[in-house]
This record gives sequence, structure tokens and C-alpha cells, in this order.
Amino acid sequence: MSGFLRRRIARHWTPELGDRTETGFWMAHPAVRRAINRRITGNEDSWPMEWFQSRWGNAPFELALVPGCGSGELERDLLSKGLIERAEAFDLSRSQIEEAERRAEASGFADRLSYRTGTLEEQAPQTARYDACFFHQSLHHFPNPARALNQIGAMLKPAGLLYLDEYVGPSRQQWNRKHFALACAVYENLPAGLRRNSRLEIPGILAKLADPSESIASDQILIAVEKYFDIIERRDYGGFLLAPCWSQLRHDDTLVEALIEVEDALTRLHPTWHSVIVARLKKR
Repeated sequence: MSGFLRRRIARHWTPELGDRTETGFWMAHPAVRRAINRRITGNEDSWPMEWFQSRWGNAPFELALVPGCGSGELERDLLSKGLIERAEAFDLSRSQIEEAERRAEASGFADRLSYRTGTLEEQAPQTARYDACFFHQSLHHFPNPARALNQIGAMLKPAGLLYLDEYVGPSRQQWNRKHFALACAVYENLPAGLRRNSRLEIPGILAKLADPSESIASDQILIAVEKYFDIIERRDYGGFLLAPCWSQLRHDDTLVEALIEVEDALTRLHPTWHSVIVARLKKR
């Protein structure tokens, strides 16, 4: 990654942006969150990490790796649930790392969390030392998922576990009306009073410039996982309708529930854009 792109990405992802993204994101709406939980866990009140805990939480992982950690919410959650003993995490954004360290101190986890600023290549140890690796909406920012997961595999102990909750839909080079066809058709047939625009606007050059890493090679993630890991569980949760329409809707609870039902009905017919995967490192 060039120094220019690295600086652009680091400047984009501030703690303030991360917090705004969490609260204004389509996944943050209570009805959508319940639907996602149901699609992943079978229970709208059970979150993905609680489902993971019920399956793989018999004994804590001694040392976990968290790439693209942001402000550290994931690793603090893993510690609070007793899923890990310690974690090492990294992010390109120095301000995010500083915020993660501050929040770790405030939550009493500072002695069990270690943070660094930089890329995956800069973190790679000489020996396999991690018991598990956790991605949450960060792998789709990596320019080469196959190379990243190959490196992760070298950092994991034999039979090390991979958990990812990721956007696995079209990469940004594929953002066009062809790949957004279903969302366009549904959106453009909604009553005008529920739409902000007459046509669904596809994210354009400005969105790509704001964060050069956004969905840079997301369509390669599933291929890369299958190349280096044996998938134990895969739970798809759609997003191909809700995500592209979300910012262009005049939100109404009835509309949101209706769109959830439409996406539920079409899930088996349309490739998923989001997935939770638990996988184990292939024997080398």
C-alpha cells in the first residue's frame, strides 16, 4: 500500500466517524438488527457473538488477533464474554488506536489488550502464535483478501480458528446498476413519499474517494477463505436490498419491516452481501 493511500485511509477512519457509522448504519436499526440476529443465530434476541460463544466458548482462546480493530469494541466484547484471555490488535488509524487504548483502560482490560498502528504485513510474527483471529467488518478493506488470509494462516497455530462477520458483496469496481438491479427495482417501485430520490443512486466516485479502501476486493473474500480454511459454519444474512437502499429512504417502521420481509423472501435467490463464517486453518 502506498504511503498516500495509507494516510488517506488513516485520516478517514477517526473514532468520531466510527461512532457515527455504528449509530447511523442500516444494521443499527432495531428491527434490522433483530432480523440479522435471526438469520445468523435463529433467535432475534441472540447476537452473533453469543451464538459463537454457545458453540466455541467452552474454554477461552489464550491469544487472539484482531485486524482492523478500530476503537476496540470487538476485543473488549470477547474479553467480557470470557472467550479470550488476551488479544493483540492493530489498525491503520493512529487516532482509532489511541481511542481503543483509552477505552481498554476505562474498561479495566488494558493489561490484556495490546495495540499497534500499521498494516498486517507490519504485524506478522516469525512464528505461529495466535489461537484465533477475529474480523468484524474489516477484511473487506484489505486490498488482497487472499494474501491477507494466507498471512493470517501463517500467524495462527495449527487448527487455529477464524471468525469473520463481513461484507462479501460486489467490490467497488462492480458498483453499477447491474449488480444493484434487485435493489433498484424494489426501491424505484416504492411510493414516492418513501423515497428520497426518483432512482436509486449507486455509490460513485465521491464515496470511493472518501475511503479508498472501501470494498476494494470484497468479492474475493469467500474465495480466499475457502482456499486457506475449512469452513465449519457459514451464516449468510443478506443485505443486498437493505444496505443499498437504506440512506435513500424516508424511514418508516412499516416500510423497514416490509423490506426485511422482501429480503427474507429473496435470500435464497440472490447472492448474499454479508456473512458470518467460522473456519479452521487447513493443514499445511
